[in-house]
Amino acid sequence: MHFHFTPSVAGIRERHSDDAGRLQEHAKWLIGGLVRYGGALRAFGNRSPNSFLRLTRGKEAPNTMTWGRYNRKALVRLPIVPTDEDGRAVSAETVEFRLPDGSAPRTCCWRASRRR
Repeated sequence: MHFHFTPSVAGIRERHSDDAGRLQEHAKWLIGGLVRYGGALRAFGNRSPNSFLRLTRGKEAPNTMTWGRYNRKALVRLPIVPTDEDGRAVSAETVEFRLPDGSAPRTCCWRASRRR
């Protein structure tokens, strides 16, 4: 299970990167908060002993508290944004939080990760 967050400022969706590929300030805060509190959020997202088996090396699950672009092993990643033939994004840019496993209570994980 993964959560996708779209950065927003004053209720307006924003891109996480500028045209040069540098992270916007609001995206840095979002990513920093998810990485900083990832250890505590692990308690909500990985409830059973089998949950931790997927967090070992060789699996396609995050095994370090990092973030990265397109890196499927990172806790927080910036996925590729699909574009049309004119180069315009066809969906919103998202920040993907990859910690919770499928046995986690979705509502509890969602509320815990959105807590301000």
